[in-house]
Amino acid sequence: MRNQKKHIAAISRGNRNSPSNPSEQATREFEVDLAETSFLKGLAYAELLAVLLGMVAFNAKYFESTYETIPKIATFSAIELLSFVAPVILFVGLVVLMFRWIVATQDEFDLWKLWLNNPLTQQEQKATLIVFPVFMGIVPAFPNHIVVTSGFIAIYSLVNYWTQWLCNDHFHHALQRTRKTSLDSVRSEVLTVMEHFWLRRPQLGRIATMMFFNCIAFSFALAGSVQQEPQGHRFRLTAYAVLFLNLLINEIILATWRYKLHQKIHIIETDYEDSHNK
Repeated sequence: MRNQKKHIAAISRGNRNSPSNPSEQATREFEVDLAETSFLKGLAYAELLAVLLGMVAFNAKYFESTYETIPKIATFSAIELLSFVAPVILFVGLVVLMFRWIVATQDEFDLWKLWLNNPLTQQEQKATLIVFPVFMGIVPAFPNHIVVTSGFIAIYSLVNYWTQWLCNDHFHHALQRTRKTSLDSVRSEVLTVMEHFWLRRPQLGRIATMMFFNCIAFSFALAGSVQQEPQGHRFRLTAYAVLFLNLLINEIILATWRYKLHQKIHIIETDYEDSHNK
């Protein structure tokens, strides 16, 4: 499917750049980009895993004690069981989300490369895929310290709001540059779909809402760190619940938007293929 999409985009560009040989040169360019992109993606995964394992080593006592405690959970009270399970669930959820976010970031780069004119420089893409996994690897490593984890994610939400604004602004200018060229119907329709995803969807509103609830989770965690037990447990468990549900709901919304984006692009590509196979 990715190769088919690459070929269709190459034809779209080729029709503009080289009428006598519409897709050959553009396809070769995409093959080079694809090879470099695969390398960067592999590097990002390796970096994420290395940073995660390194950070986990700093918190090794928690993971060792968690593993040793598993056989005893049948004897736990309800509050003890929740206190044990909450960090484990958060850790697993964050690890899954980190890898999903790396995949989604690279997928967005691929779409920009396929359909936009000069969307990003190689230096900008490399910087993103090198710096981003460092943060991703740090986040899940301290699930037992909810104050640290929720505070770190709350700060990241602020950074994410700024980077999303930069992303939208860059996409807007790249879209304008692309539309000033001669476009065929396929590319024009795909750009409209992409514009809806990046500029019409309430991306900044989504992040602002996420930031708000991340701050609430941090507030509960901070309150729990100064409260006497068992009140402290209740505040910390509330912080875990708010943080996890906030991340989960945000990911469901974003995954739905991404699915609709790719579904619409797939329909456009399928219609193009059907019209040329008749």
